[in-house]
Amino acid sequence: MININLIAERRARHLSEMTTLRVSILAVALLAVCMIVLNGTFLGIQMGMLLHKSDAQSQLDALRTDEERFNQVNAEIKPLKRMVGYLQQVRVSEDAWMTIMADISRTVPPEMSLTSLNGTAAKEGVALRITGYAKDESTVGAFMKTISVQAGWADTPVLNSVTKDASPQAARPGVTFDLSIPVRDLYGGEL
Repeated sequence: MININLIAERRARHLSEMTTLRVSILAVALLAVCMIVLNGTFLGIQMGMLLHKSDAQSQLDALRTDEERFNQVNAEIKPLKRMVGYLQQVRVSEDAWMTIMADISRTVPPEMSLTSLNGTAAKEGVALRITGYAKDESTVGAFMKTISVQAGWADTPVLNSVTKDASPQAARPGVTFDLSIPVRDLYGGEL
């Protein structure tokens, strides 16, 4: 005779084994999904780091290229800076020359005529050399005093020479003179 309880017991054991198998399969599947997610996350982090490293390398290469281009442009600009400096000196000299000419034309007395005006540059600065003809020495002295007092650019004039012109061919007696006037605040450039 067959024990009826044995059938129910087998069925219960079979159901228990099936539940255990299902739970085990579910746990293995869940563990596999977790491993895939974790590996995916890890791979994503690794890829992100590689991309970041690649971006950083690209940025570094771009910076090097920009630095090379900057150095190249800077090398091209360097001679131009010197030229701009020269042009600024010319502009200062041009303005100074206009002021000097205006002051000289205003202060030359009617008894004096100028034959030459030359600008000279030296280490100590710029000087204006004037030669000409005057009625007498006192006229030359008065001009020197007037120019040093009235012209803001002129330092004390220096008389290089005065020669009496008393030749019979001269239409009127007088003196030829040669004087130098140091120019203030103008260095290194010729007028």
